[in-house]
Amino acid sequence: MPLKGQDKTVNVKMPKNCHQVVQVLKAQYDIPMGDVMYYPARHEIHKQAVYCRFMQGVLEQHGIPVDPHAKKECYGFWCKNCLHEAACKINRYQGVFEIDEEMFKRFGTNAGRDKIIQMQEDAGQKVQSFLQEIEFDEG
Repeated sequence: MPLKGQDKTVNVKMPKNCHQVVQVLKAQYDIPMGDVMYYPARHEIHKQAVYCRFMQGVLEQHGIPVDPHAKKECYGFWCKNCLHEAACKINRYQGVFEIDEEMFKRFGTNAGRDKIIQMQEDAGQKVQSFLQEIEFDEG
């Protein structure tokens, strides 16, 4: 679903194989190509603003508040795969990233498992049990 109020277009040149990856993501998440490109850019800018006064000032100068979720360790690409994405966007979920078990079993990696467990433990959140039981053969 495109963001409301989008009224500017940015043309991005990229290698053909990168464009094909963007097309795959567009289909996977059923969102417009512009959003596939916009969300990572927005996440990076807001995450930087958490740690950088310059970027805080740039956003402030343009009337854009820093996304309050940018302070979360899981903010970024994790968002679009989180069970709580919608609730988090409206401040109804304060925890960190949780993933659908079947999706993780289908696409996850051991490094992803380890990072999710670390985020959940660091947040004092109950670790999703299936994460502790799964080991992928990545050899």
